[in-house]
Amino acid sequence: MKLIGRICAPVLAGLLLAGMAHASASLDTAEGRLAAYRKMQCSLIDDKESFFWWTGTAYGHVAGQPDIRLFRVEGINVRRCASVPNDERGDGFRLISREILVYQDIETGEMLHTWDNPYTGETVEVLHVANDPVNQPAQHPLTRN
Repeated sequence: MKLIGRICAPVLAGLLLAGMAHASASLDTAEGRLAAYRKMQCSLIDDKESFFWWTGTAYGHVAGQPDIRLFRVEGINVRRCASVPNDERGDGFRLISREILVYQDIETGEMLHTWDNPYTGETVEVLHVANDPVNQPAQHPLTRN
C-alpha cells in the first residue's frame, strides 16, 4: 500500500493545474535573494500551503562490506510561509511546516509495522516519523557583507 502516494497524487495534480505564483527576483539584491529563497521553500502568497513529496531507499553501511538495502521511505511535507515585517533587518518570512515519513518493505513497498534488522537479527517495531513542527525561524534579507 503506497499510502503517501495515494494522498499526494490528487494534491500534486491540483498544484500542477493551478500553476505557480510568478515572481521575478534579482539575485543582486538582498531582498531579491530572500524572495528567491522563499520561492524555493513555499508560496510567495502568505499562508498558502505548498507540498513536498519524496521517496527513497535507506541503505546500511559497514566499512569494508557492500552496502545493503534496508527499506524504502516515502514522505510528505506541507508548509506555508508568512511575512514577518522588521524595520531594522528588513521584511522577511517565517516557514511553518509539518511532515510525515513512513518506512516501507524493500520488495513490496508495503508499510512496515516490524522490521528484521539484518545486522542484529532482531525484529523491531517500526516507528514512523511525524515531525510536528518542522519550522524555521524568521528569515530576513542578507547582505553580502
